[in-house]
Amino acid sequence: MIINTVMMCGRLGADAETKDVNGKTLTSFRMGVYQGKGKDSMWVTVAAWEKTGEYCQGITKGQEVLVEGSLSSREYTNKEGAVKTSIEIRASRVHQLQKSEKSIASASVEDVPF
Repeated sequence: MIINTVMMCGRLGADAETKDVNGKTLTSFRMGVYQGKGKDSMWVTVAAWEKTGEYCQGITKGQEVLVEGSLSSREYTNKEGAVKTSIEIRASRVHQLQKSEKSIASASVEDVPF
């Protein structure tokens, strides 16, 4: 059995970009993933198609997201004419993470739903 699943949490380096590819919505973005104290962040490209891509349209630079999906590779030709391979996450789910100081400060026992 082969399983291709990845889950990463990081912050967007720029606003998500959306385009139409053969009638399908594609939203892509790059996110920096923290590697630990004293280490450089790892930058990962994320491609979100269709409904997931539509959901990602409002994600902006600096926002923290959790991405679930699979690794995918594709070939492209750069400006110099060389063929390159890009590895990216093909997102199946994207969760926008945000901490609201207001909601944390105002939370009380009565607010808990259980």
